[in-house]
Amino acid sequence: TNKMQMSSIWSVMVAFEKPLDSLQFEGAFFPESEILSWAGNNTKKLGHESKWETWTLLSTKEFGSLNKVPQESLPEETEKAIVNTLLRELEAQTGLPLDSLKPQFQKAQLWGAAVPINALSNTRIVWDPSCKVGICGDWLKTKSNIESAALSGLELAEAIHNHYSKNIETSIGMSEKFGLPKASGVDADIGSFGGVKPKVVAKPPSKV
Repeated sequence: TNKMQMSSIWSVMVAFEKPLDSLQFEGAFFPESEILSWAGNNTKKLGHESKWETWTLLSTKEFGSLNKVPQESLPEETEKAIVNTLLRELEAQTGLPLDSLKPQFQKAQLWGAAVPINALSNTRIVWDPSCKVGICGDWLKTKSNIESAALSGLELAEAIHNHYSKNIETSIGMSEKFGLPKASGVDADIGSFGGVKPKVVAKPPSKV
């Protein structure tokens, strides 16, 4: 297909009054989980000590799609259910006692257009010299990270430079097809893990 398809992912932020010394990592993927894809310690990422410790939890795309609700005016009961499910899954995946993670602050947000389900095969950019329009971004070919975004931007800048300085009229990516990216082990992207049977925990708000 020539159409990009995006996945939905639940993003949860939780804050604890004391550091979670029981978790001996700063960030981790969970390839065996049908619910939780990633957990990262934001406080450590900032590079300074703090009384509070904040973590970000990202669901799998399967869990996100199965528990998709309107992103605006998220019902309080839905937010509580999502946060509770991801926290309990983090405990299960890391061997912590059930209900041992009790955050003092929590916030959930459905990331409706999170990361691509498909991607371009052979290029990081799209460039149409006839219209002088280009597209770049980490989501076009490789993993969703800063490095991929920078490389894509540099390639588009080079294409624009070649067009104006060398009169190169070759289009890039215009006939490319989107296909499934590699999604196994450390090569997989955020949200790429999970099985096919995640549970439903979020209920769409009732229609008035």
